[in-house]
Amino acid sequence: MRLLVFLILLPLNVFSQILVNSVGTPVLTNFDLNGTSNCTATITWADNTTILGCYTNKLVYNYSNGCSNNGGIHLSGVNGDVAFGARSSGSNTNVKFGVRFKNNTGITITKIDINFNQEQWGNANTDSLNIIASVANFDYVISPTVTTIGAVTTGNNSSLTLRSLTPFGLCPTTMTAIPGGLSKPFSGVLNVNLQPGDEILLRWTYLDTPCNNNPLLIDDLSVTFNVEPLPITLSLFRGDYNKNTGNIDLYWLVDSQINNVGYYVQKLINNSFQNIGFVEGLGSTIVQQECSFSDPSVEYNQVYYYRLVQYDYDGQYEIFNPIPVRTPTIIVEEEWWKKWDLLGRQIK
Repeated sequence: MRLLVFLILLPLNVFSQILVNSVGTPVLTNFDLNGTSNCTATITWADNTTILGCYTNKLVYNYSNGCSNNGGIHLSGVNGDVAFGARSSGSNTNVKFGVRFKNNTGITITKIDINFNQEQWGNANTDSLNIIASVANFDYVISPTVTTIGAVTTGNNSSLTLRSLTPFGLCPTTMTAIPGGLSKPFSGVLNVNLQPGDEILLRWTYLDTPCNNNPLLIDDLSVTFNVEPLPITLSLFRGDYNKNTGNIDLYWLVDSQINNVGYYVQKLINNSFQNIGFVEGLGSTIVQQECSFSDPSVEYNQVYYYRLVQYDYDGQYEIFNPIPVRTPTIIVEEEWWKKWDLLGRQIK
């Protein structure tokens, strides 16, 4: 008797992301999605499926022209041109929504430029002012793999925080669509250390309130991944023992520099690096700078470690990897240059 086994393959909700393949090129996300406006009904939400790269902490969303009075995730607009965001309702916990990217450039990203429009397609009654209660704070998460919309924060930027674009009533119970919607441009910069293959989640958290507030939405998101130029370009750093002076001479070449005050020379002493000198930089220039420093405090048959610490005018600094320098074994000179006669008397 044969046993027939039927395998049912169900679609998996894979936590995926938008790939960033190059630096300096804006990655655009507009959240467009066709649908029929409904002021009351909700639709099942699926991370990275409803809209590519988009995630929330809710299982349903509201799709309307701005008339929906529900709390939670909202897609609002007309003719499929919708904005993505949230609204508190007094019965929801904090509502989170965000967009996830992966650094696929093969290099470390140090700066991210973010531009978008905040849009508002609905407004509650306006008999009193209550704008401060409508807030969606911005933060971001960096990780080799961002596995949840609720992951621990890496950093934030308050200039990207959303607030209502219009006043609204205290604990309103109705929502009126705004023909054509309202829009306000936003821009901000994140200084990051996004390694090749790492992911970043740009996230907004709509703070829960006891009332229904205005929806806070984003659209036309443009994210540009960049590499900030290093303060200096160090092409050479070496050290040699100088047999004529008995010093260790350090030498380095700097091909270019930006806002460079100069370089502290540090030496490993008693298991910690300590400053032993300073060499001035040239500020900002693409002219190659040749630098040198001599350390007289050395002994024979030792290995010394040196490193450079470069400082900017704004107080920022960069520490370069240390280099080892070995001094020679001591030579007892009088044993080879003096001459003696057969009676053991020195003759030279």
